[in-house]
Order: sequence, then C-alpha cells, then structure tokens
Amino acid sequence: IPSFDDEGHLNYFSGRTIDDANSMKYINASVPKVDIVFNDININWTEEVALVEGPFDLVKCNVNSTCLLGSHLSSESLLFKKIVMNQTPVVIALDPDARKKSHEIAKMLSSYGISVRMADVPENKDVGDMTRNEFAAIRSAAPKSSLGVLTNTLAPH
Repeated sequence: IPSFDDEGHLNYFSGRTIDDANSMKYINASVPKVDIVFNDININWTEEVALVEGPFDLVKCNVNSTCLLGSHLSSESLLFKKIVMNQTPVVIALDPDARKKSHEIAKMLSSYGISVRMADVPENKDVGDMTRNEFAAIRSAAPKSSLGVLTNTLAPH
C-alpha cells in the first residue's frame, strides 16, 4: 500500500503477506515513521482526523483518516506536529489491546488543546476487520475523551 505526502510524492509503503508459510509477515519502507504522515495527500487538517494503527486498518476508514504505523504517537512526529499546528480534532480508533496507548495519545493531544474523541472498537475486532459502515458507525458514536482539554505550557515543536 503506497502513501503520498501533501504534494503527491511517494513517502512510504507497507505490505503484508497472506501466506502463513512466509517468514516475513510485513514489509515496510525504511523511512523513519516520525518523518511521514501516511497519505497526507488525503487529509483535510481543518476537519476531524481519525487515527488508526496501520494501513490495512486505514483501508476500512472513510474520509479524513490516517494511520500511526503502530500504536504510538511521538511528540516528535510530523503527524503530531501537523495536528497541533492546525488544532485538528482527532478521533482515536486503535485496537482494543491498545486501549492504554489510546489514552496516552489522548492525554498528550489534549494537553495541547486538541479536541479528542475515543472510538469504541469492539473487543473481538480491530478496524481492519470491520466494514466501512461499521467503522463509520463507531466513529460517529465516539464520545469526547473524558480527559478534558488541558493547556500545555510548552510550545509545540
């Protein structure tokens, strides 16, 4: 799956085998993840952005979504910097096994004044297992984070 930056240039790719016999499950570009926003070309930073874990989850998302390429959001990442710079509202939709990480991301973003909602991904699924309609339903039903909006005294990088 290719990814393109905000100018339409290829900036990343990810692939996955569907063959269990293959010893290499994933193949990813050797670009540092903090330096890219996956499919930045498709993001409207003035509207809420959904954050999911990987490109295969992203395929199931509707509009204005990107992936973390994992379950962590670094404050040093281009994605974080663009969210903060644009004060982009976020809905976090990570897999159920990453709930703690979801809350850490929500807390960090909230500390920069970002409005955060938390999607309730069912225990027996991840976003990649859902249909587009199922994802749209949990996205629209996502409540605002109970962390509240805090103000970070540090200026964003």
